[in-house]
Amino acid sequence: MTNAGTGRAVNFKKFPSDLVDKVVIYKSQQADLVEGGTSGTIEVAALRAIDYGKNETTVEATGIYNSYYGNVDGENVNPWGNKFVISTVRSWETEDFGNMGFTLGVVSSDDSNPEENYGGSSQMQACALKDASGNTIVPDENECDDGNQAVSSGRQGSSPQLGKDTELSDFDQSSIFYVPNDAYWRTGEDEDSRTSVVATFQWQPNDQWDINFDYQNSRLEYTEERMEFGIDNRRRKLADHIIAEDHTLLYATGEAKPQLLGESRNQVDDYDGGGINFEYYPTDNLKLAADFSYSKSYRYRVRHRSKFKSESRYQYEFDARDTNVPTLTWLDNDRNGVGDDGYNASEVFDPNNVQSFLSADGGAYAEYRRANDEREDKILAFKFDAEYTLDHDIFANIKAGVRFSKENLIDEQTNDVSLRLSDGSQKTGSTDTEDDNWDENNVASYLALTDGIVSNCFNNHQNDNLFDEEGGGAGDFVTYDAKCFIGQMLGQIPGNNGDTSFYDIGERNDKRDGADRIVEEKISAIYAMADIDTQWGDYPVTGNVGVRVVKTETHSDGYGDKVFITTAEDGTFKTEINTTGEIEDVTLDSSYTEVLPSLNLTFQLNDEWYLKTALYRAMSRFQMNAMSAGVSYDICTSSSEDESCNNNYSESITSGSANGNHMKPYLSNNVEVSLEYYPSNDAAVTLAVYNKSFTGGYETVQEDRDITISLDGVDTIFADVTHSTVQTSNDSSTIRGVELTAQKHFTELPGIWSGLGAKIAYNYAESDFVTPEPGSPGLVPDANLFGFSKNVASASVYWEGDQLSMRLLYKYRSKYFQPNNLPFPTRSHRYVQDSDYVDFNIKYKVTKKVSVSLKALNILDEPQVMTRGNDSTISDYSRSGPKFYLGVKAKF
Repeated sequence: MTNAGTGRAVNFKKFPSDLVDKVVIYKSQQADLVEGGTSGTIEVAALRAIDYGKNETTVEATGIYNSYYGNVDGENVNPWGNKFVISTVRSWETEDFGNMGFTLGVVSSDDSNPEENYGGSSQMQACALKDASGNTIVPDENECDDGNQAVSSGRQGSSPQLGKDTELSDFDQSSIFYVPNDAYWRTGEDEDSRTSVVATFQWQPNDQWDINFDYQNSRLEYTEERMEFGIDNRRRKLADHIIAEDHTLLYATGEAKPQLLGESRNQVDDYDGGGINFEYYPTDNLKLAADFSYSKSYRYRVRHRSKFKSESRYQYEFDARDTNVPTLTWLDNDRNGVGDDGYNASEVFDPNNVQSFLSADGGAYAEYRRANDEREDKILAFKFDAEYTLDHDIFANIKAGVRFSKENLIDEQTNDVSLRLSDGSQKTGSTDTEDDNWDENNVASYLALTDGIVSNCFNNHQNDNLFDEEGGGAGDFVTYDAKCFIGQMLGQIPGNNGDTSFYDIGERNDKRDGADRIVEEKISAIYAMADIDTQWGDYPVTGNVGVRVVKTETHSDGYGDKVFITTAEDGTFKTEINTTGEIEDVTLDSSYTEVLPSLNLTFQLNDEWYLKTALYRAMSRFQMNAMSAGVSYDICTSSSEDESCNNNYSESITSGSANGNHMKPYLSNNVEVSLEYYPSNDAAVTLAVYNKSFTGGYETVQEDRDITISLDGVDTIFADVTHSTVQTSNDSSTIRGVELTAQKHFTELPGIWSGLGAKIAYNYAESDFVTPEPGSPGLVPDANLFGFSKNVASASVYWEGDQLSMRLLYKYRSKYFQPNNLPFPTRSHRYVQDSDYVDFNIKYKVTKKVSVSLKALNILDEPQVMTRGNDSTISDYSRSGPKFYLGVKAKF
């Protein structure tokens, strides 16, 4: 199945639960399963009308309440949502054409996903206050990362690089601190609309044939209005540092330009999938099956982004002590706060007053851009299986089959564009009021633009919930409508005649980019497997043994970027990509074949005890967008995190990515043993241990290359651009773990207590997998495997009666590594911290055909907290509040 996201994951929300027959989880691999499930395979089987055996129609209506939006006012804020489900199953017999049946389901929902958010740049610098001898380092630049206080840029390929430009041994370790480039505090408004249709048709013309057809279409449209207040720089003129032992900057005063950011987002995801399956039984012992399937996912996300920034810098206090959301407090010019001697309130910035953002002449910096990413993923697959039943003491049947699939991915991720205010021509990246000295050359228009934004675009959004649970924050701040803002800027373009209505400027004329991924993957597989049903002494033994041989062929098309640098009249440099359509086509091909044997055995020790074992070799492929063929560059633009980079020709190009290798899969040898105990029909306990030995991974190789650029229209050599190339490694790693599950329904208890039950599950794992730190190696520790948690647990207590059922569910997951620029991170490692969630649901059967239900999610209002580099430097904080569902369901 395809996916509109960046990886190979599947969104199970696509499947209406009423039309799912069963969900089978295979914890180990076996030869007849599609390869890739190193840690398990999930099979979702559609409901078959004839097999279901009865006609039934289900209608369900659900009201949704997002508690967070209960105290938020805005044009697109609605705490209420809804979901409607209707499904039907019908089957019938005919005299001449056998048995037929169909299922049809429609799901429609209109909801929202409110979120408050604190975060900062994904680039986290490292600076130091003292050298290795303990002497104070006197900064020679305004920003700590630009001068002799700089330890690391925190980004692969950027200067200074730790271990190349600087050495950790040159600094006093206790004085090193982490500081992201900027910070923001976000509120917003959103709407989430989804529609899904699923249909199946089953036909059994006679006892030998079973034909099944299925089709699914789903559509998601998500709109979001983001409103942020932030500071443009957390590294400038820092003082009064308080640094934690893990290098977190807990407190500092500094200087920054306050800024407002507005963004209007729209995302559309479309999915179409279908298939037809033939099962033929020529004899009682032989089954032949053929399956044809098609799956297509498409995503188009457009972002209209804007920035309104003060042209003056103000003094602030940043306090991250004892909170996940740092507190920002504005100070006067002498860095005095309220209550300090000499405090001058007139010098203090006020984010809740739009006039504070304006300069003395009434102007302010304004910027906008249109950005979009577009992704289409298609799979066409065929498989054929044969199964023969044996009369044998060991083997119950044998299976063999082939499978072929072709997947095509087109992933366009970099398409930022704007129109210049001076002449309306297209520009890659952002346009701002300083481009081409527009603000200085068009003073009247510049002031009219600022006045138009202030007079027309600031809205009445009010979030009384903002960070009230966590504490901290930046206080109240004004917000504006992003599309109105951009319309005001577009109205300044000659030819628009002052019309400030917003319109979508469209994509770049030439969308080609070195970061594009155009990939085709062909997979051919053949397998043979025997099911085991025998006796070993006094013990019944069941299971299977088999082998699967898989060949993977990959072809990629891509582009090699060309950089164009123009010298401006003021001596600065303007850097752009592919401005003339002069771009190189690049292709890449590879293939590999893997042999995957497997053995699964279950020993029935007695009626209560079972011993299960599994030995198998598995493979896990990298995601498709890791197979890029292109060459791309990070350049200095008006939106760069280092805004001064255009002053220095040598900083016009930050780094390059050169993709010259297709990634081979992770291979693993797996051993699993579990002991299962079933003391009664109402109780079960399982204990499992496992060992997974992996080979594979990736390593990033950096090398400096001279490249040809265009400098003022002349091809010129730009020396020593650091290129990062990702290659397959042969590293070895191991995951070992133990899993315990237990469940008990206390039917032996008297009266209503007999409905009580409980379930627990716990998994502990250890891994020596190493993901090298890319941003600040040697300072920031290496990470483990992406998504790996050492501890995962869940527990539930439930009560079930004839009419009423209730369940309380607890889920826990310990910290795990989650980089934010997959597939190959280039910034310092990011982690999702430990989380606990509690959900509750209750269901009451009014009659045999009508029931009502109440479901509450995240009733403890748990936020998600991400950190970078350690466990306390906050990278991202988000909270959405509890969510409630009240539904009525009827069956006919």
